[in-house]
Formats: sequence, structure tokens, C-alpha cells
Amino acid sequence: DKLSRQQEQILTAAGEGIYGVDLKGITTFVNPAAAKILSWEPEELIGRSQHQTIHHTRIDGSPYPEEECPISAALHDGQIHSGTDEIYFRKDGSSFPVEYISTPVIEKGEVLGVVVTFEDISLRKKAEEDIAYARLYLQNIINAMPSVLIGVDIEGRVTQWNNEATKVTGFDPESAYGRQLEEVCPMLVD
Repeated sequence: DKLSRQQEQILTAAGEGIYGVDLKGITTFVNPAAAKILSWEPEELIGRSQHQTIHHTRIDGSPYPEEECPISAALHDGQIHSGTDEIYFRKDGSSFPVEYISTPVIEKGEVLGVVVTFEDISLRKKAEEDIAYARLYLQNIINAMPSVLIGVDIEGRVTQWNNEATKVTGFDPESAYGRQLEEVCPMLVD
């Protein structure tokens, strides 16, 4: 009983969403963080099909057959599945990107169910998009410069290469990145 209380306290205290499903994909437990992230009450999720409730549609908006679901796959193949390329749905129908780990619960060689941990990675995805936009913006500025601009790291490897550098040296950025400056632009090195 003490172990059960400790396990419940751990599930309750965890910041990540955690839920379990049985062999039929029916939700058997939900921690408070999962319920909050999904905007459901835990008791509303228990007894429901996890896939049909929170993971029924692909990122592109098409229906997501459960037999193709990597999160549910752990039930069938007994392997751990993880990723950052799925979305979950809240009670109100809105969706959000998740990072998940779907781990089979195995006893005496048989899969009894799956425990899934997940977190909303909306902020991370937005930050990645912002960084990609900023990099593209900077690269466009650098490429618009009428003079050669080459950046190197402390070890002399090329980290930045503009269009004018390509015109002068004949090396495109993909060929230049990571190489030593003297290999791609010997006229600049004494």
C-alpha cells in the first residue's frame, strides 16, 4: 500500500503528461498534468479510447487509423516508440504538437498495456520556427552584400559564406561549410 501511494504521488507530481492504456487502447489512468494539458478531467479520459479521443487525426488533417499510430504500436510490437512529429487534441478540438514516449508494460513476456509520457512542445516548435526565420533573414542580408563575406570558427572552419564568396571562389556554400578557409579561399590566407 505504501508503494501504491508513492507511485500515485510520483504520477501526481510529474510535470509531463502520463497516461496508460490497456491492450484495447482504452485509457486506464491519467495523471493530473496529462488531464490539464489535454483540458479534460482525468475521470473523463479513463475508459475512453486514447487514440480516438486525443490522437485521431494526422498533422495534415487526414484521419489517423489506429493501426498506423506509432504511439499505439507499442501495444502490438512490444517496442518503445518515441517522437516529436505527432499532435494531440484537447477537449475543445484544438491541437498541439507533442513529444512522446510510448513504452509497453511487459510481464512474463506478454504486453499488458502501454504507458505514454508526453509534453506540449508548442513553444519549442515556435522557437525553432523563429530561429529558422532569423537565420534565413540574416542569410538574405549577407547574400545581398556586394563584397565577399566569409565567417570562420576558432579552428578556421568556414561557418558563413555569401553569394559574392561563391562568385569569387567558385565554391558554393554547401561545399565550403565546415572546410578550412585555406582549402576554399587560399588567396585570403598568408
